[in-house]
Amino acid sequence: MPGGPHGGVERRPVTAVRARPRPLRAARLRGALVAALAVLLVGTVAAPAGAASWPATKPVDVRVLDVTHTSFRVTLARTLNADSYRLWISPKNDDMYVSKLRSASSTRKGYVSKSPSFALTGLTYRAAPYYVRVATAKGSNWRVGGTFKVWLRPWTPGVTATADGAGLRLTWPDLLVTGYEVRRATNAAFTTGLVSYTVRGRTKQFTPYGVTAGTPYWFQVRSVNGATRSAWSTPDTATPVTAAVKVRVASYNILGTFADGARGDFGAGEVVAPWKSARRAATAATVRPWAPAVILVQEGSEWMDGWDSDLQVDTFAATLGARYVVARTQGRAGDADYARRGVHVVYDGDVLEAVGNGGNWTLPNTRFAAWQRLRHKATGAEMLVVSVHNTSRAGATYDVRRRAEAEALSDLVAAYQSAHGPVPVVTGGDVGSYVARWHPYDPPGVVMRADGYVDTLEAAQYLTNQRYGSYNHYTRRPPKDTGSADRIFASPGVGVVGWAQLLRLTSDGTFYGTIPSDHNPVLTDVMVPYADGGS
Repeated sequence: MPGGPHGGVERRPVTAVRARPRPLRAARLRGALVAALAVLLVGTVAAPAGAASWPATKPVDVRVLDVTHTSFRVTLARTLNADSYRLWISPKNDDMYVSKLRSASSTRKGYVSKSPSFALTGLTYRAAPYYVRVATAKGSNWRVGGTFKVWLRPWTPGVTATADGAGLRLTWPDLLVTGYEVRRATNAAFTTGLVSYTVRGRTKQFTPYGVTAGTPYWFQVRSVNGATRSAWSTPDTATPVTAAVKVRVASYNILGTFADGARGDFGAGEVVAPWKSARRAATAATVRPWAPAVILVQEGSEWMDGWDSDLQVDTFAATLGARYVVARTQGRAGDADYARRGVHVVYDGDVLEAVGNGGNWTLPNTRFAAWQRLRHKATGAEMLVVSVHNTSRAGATYDVRRRAEAEALSDLVAAYQSAHGPVPVVTGGDVGSYVARWHPYDPPGVVMRADGYVDTLEAAQYLTNQRYGSYNHYTRRPPKDTGSADRIFASPGVGVVGWAQLLRLTSDGTFYGTIPSDHNPVLTDVMVPYADGGS
């Protein structure tokens, strides 16, 4: 009104509005409360007007249940406006691309259900995942969720614990799995002194380390298939009668001087630096900080200064330090056992001593292995170490050769033990094979596991630089995720603590200075058993 204090408009107190709620608003509040109560009681929300034309909402609360050796269930939440639900399953991830789901596939199966639940039965067990995807559907319109993996449940292994003069060891059947978990305790209920170990791959034996001679232990094993585990095995018990000492063993293909000046990786890598002026120091600098007690060397028999001069391995050992000794596994020119096999054993003379002379074995396909029996000076523990260089290159033809070489090597070691008595064995080198899509068979691994050995990469509890491929192609940036062609195996009774691949890299992931070799050295810490007179 004219003359009012606020430009002619009379204002009512705000409190007057709040003091008198309208009947219509109260009714709306009551309606909202009723609707909320309906949601709590029924679990669904009534569709608003026009919702019938909406597409289905995306899958939510997807769960995998009741996984067995051949089956599992998948459930998801019942979603708004869906008239059906779909599921696809395949052993191939490529089958799960949305662009392929409406096309036929010989490896992918599809299912349709009116309810948000699927029971998948009669599946073939595999040590690899099944890939699964679900969708909500309204007519021909789908809302597809993300792809997920399901690993079927592996069989429960039976474990046998043995303890004697050859050491403590656990064995179990060879199962199709991705690994095992082992646990030990000092009582049958597994409530005291509990220690766990992890084993990767299909290794079928393991030596738990860190035990005390004379103490009873109980052991259990369960198999692992990806993210799925079996039940624990029935416990078995054993009382160790031996002690063990840690010995660090490395394997290194140092790349013979015949490659100096050529391009690595059959012409695709960098120019190989000269051994004398560059690579000798680089190889030693790579290994020296790790102070291995044993180094299994390959490609070390090139003469440095003409006929019957120092061998390449001699200069490598001398550069490492005066305490490193090249074992006598082959004679010099004029000796009855003269040979240049390329494979050698180097050991730290401050830690170990040779038990007599070593020797070398001829394998199929003009391949060789060098062996030496060594004694740990402080404890008297003895071990047979073997350096081997198998056939290289990928493919079925070379797999056949590598299998023959591995079988011959295992037989020769067994013959040595038959003639000289049981002794712990560590063997390794440039094996030329590993588990990968271009080495699906991995014959050396198959043979060595069948004969009771463990791959130390699979049995080690601590890993360093395992992602790098040990064959680096003599390229400035070492490749990753390609597997280790350089491997070390240990016999039953030898515990495996850790495994490492040795590289000197800059902050950007490239080799520091001179690339030492086209192989990176690998290293493992093993526990060698021995009779402890004080236990």
